[in-house]
Amino acid sequence: MNNRRNDLLSRMKDFVLGRGHQIGRLILGLVGCWSCLDVWGQRFSDIERYGAEMNSAQAELLEQGLAKKSDDESARLQLYGYYGRYREIAGAFERRMEHAIWLIEHSPRCGLHRSSYAFFDREQHPEFFKRGKELWLAHIDRNPSDLAIMEYAGLFLRESDLEIAEALFQRGYQAQPDEPRWPNNLGRLRLRAMKKADPGSEQRARSAAEALDFFQQTYRLSVEHGKGMLLPSLCQVALASGRFSEAERYARSMLLQEGAGSFGYQRNHYHGHTVMGVLKFDRGEYDEAKHLLMKSIDLPPSVSEMSNEPDLSLVRRFIDKGDKAVAMAFFTACESIWKSGQDQLEEWQAKLERGQTIDFEHSPMY
Repeated sequence: MNNRRNDLLSRMKDFVLGRGHQIGRLILGLVGCWSCLDVWGQRFSDIERYGAEMNSAQAELLEQGLAKKSDDESARLQLYGYYGRYREIAGAFERRMEHAIWLIEHSPRCGLHRSSYAFFDREQHPEFFKRGKELWLAHIDRNPSDLAIMEYAGLFLRESDLEIAEALFQRGYQAQPDEPRWPNNLGRLRLRAMKKADPGSEQRARSAAEALDFFQQTYRLSVEHGKGMLLPSLCQVALASGRFSEAERYARSMLLQEGAGSFGYQRNHYHGHTVMGVLKFDRGEYDEAKHLLMKSIDLPPSVSEMSNEPDLSLVRRFIDKGDKAVAMAFFTACESIWKSGQDQLEEWQAKLERGQTIDFEHSPMY
């Protein structure tokens, strides 16, 4: 049944994107009227991802259509995705930002605004950011009780205008105390504050403790899938706030959920063993910490490809201790499972051999 359904969805997607058919475009446009609806069983914001699969001829058809009908929301979402993938095209960035600004102005409840694709860098793109901020604040003034707009505006502003974002999230939290998105958004703000604070400072510990409180509220309110996704962040802030028994409890929860084939297996396996290894190392149990470090990347063939850069929290501890052999063994083991990071691994290995310092600024999470 699922195979037949997936085949039908694939044909429908090809019908819309492959030919730019007017009827298919109409379907997308009708669905786009309600951001809460699914599109062929997927979230509305996935239309944007379909756009990344288009070719130049298909994109040109959509642009020609917009010249005649500028309020085609689904076309703009697809083009936003297309220009994001093909950034080398002349004028691609400007066209992408123009579509994004239009979506903020005319479709502020669009599901895309919850995704990371919708955020502008204030430093790199000041003019686009300024316009986006003006539009979001105007939406808030006109719709002070609209919770979707409240959240999307807060997400847009969270990197640059923390106080405004916090006020918006707090208003949403008060209106929907049982909705996990609000304490999660507030926890993310505290997590950002924690990362910006000096290591070992009182501010860092306080921000971590506040983030932990919000994440624990989110955890209690979430369904099982949401709980699993939150566990690495819970471990991170529990460790930073000195609540080690809670960090261990959450790490063990990840390991209990790591059944092969289950959603998030790699995440649970890797982070669960890493956190347990960090705790063992900090207690002076170095042999057990080394065992857990290597076990964290001992994945079965079905999930043997690491999708993200490995966290170096535990590796860094061994290097600082003077045990570079452990770090070298870890990097060597990563060669077979972190396919996209071969150059980075070679750089780290070369620096270790030369006795140079590895830049750990972005890698450690714990």
